[in-house]
Amino acid sequence: MKPLTIKDKLQVILVMILSAMLSFTVVIDLMQGSSKNYFILEFILVLFLSALSQSRQFGINGIVHYVALGLVGLTFFIEAPAGIYKIASYFCMAIAVLGLIIIYLKNRVVKEKSMTDRLSWEDYFMANAELISKRSTCDRAFVGAVLVKDNRIIATGYNGGVSETDNCSEAGHKMEDGHCIRTVHAEMNALIQCAKEGISTKGTEIYVTHFPCINCTKALLQAGIKKITYKTAYRMHPFAIELMEQKGVEYVQHDIPEVRLGMAD
Repeated sequence: MKPLTIKDKLQVILVMILSAMLSFTVVIDLMQGSSKNYFILEFILVLFLSALSQSRQFGINGIVHYVALGLVGLTFFIEAPAGIYKIASYFCMAIAVLGLIIIYLKNRVVKEKSMTDRLSWEDYFMANAELISKRSTCDRAFVGAVLVKDNRIIATGYNGGVSETDNCSEAGHKMEDGHCIRTVHAEMNALIQCAKEGISTKGTEIYVTHFPCINCTKALLQAGIKKITYKTAYRMHPFAIELMEQKGVEYVQHDIPEVRLGMAD
């Protein structure tokens, strides 16, 4: 559950004060035999607090509202004579109990769901590739790649120019035969990173946001990649597929689920 904001805390305090005032005035009204008009006004306000708790999506505010509603209903039950006051007390307490039960069940479902909705390895690595693609400097294709060995990320890469030279985002595209030759592809950058650090790529997997081009495919196969997982079927070259099949390298399309940071109220 998210921490309470200042606004949430103020709302909780306000509800507690209003509920206490309502309970107190109800007792006084009943002891003095006040008219039904006061009762009706107070009862409407209590129901408003209950409705407000629904809008808070069963968070801590919802608990406070329902407990307050239950206390007012209990006050009616203890102090009120028979008739409409007793009926109102049953109604208030029933809503309060039902609301608290719903809160409990909803929080339990959310907790269980958070445990069962843990990202799979495939989702995890592809989500990383998607995030890394946001660093790309060539807007013709925002591509991210992640090299994985034994479920560990050993290198990453994204589309961008040669280091310490101009990027497409700065100098524009340098086109030749329908391709931007200024850009080093994400897969190549990941392999180069391993080469610079002396990390073996034999028997590794790669997760990439776009199907590799023919040149990247040849480099990946030559580097010993055993599996290629891609998100988008982008310009799938027939010869690239043929080479993968000849080498016995598996290529799999895998999309990623929506990943949300944090939890809603």
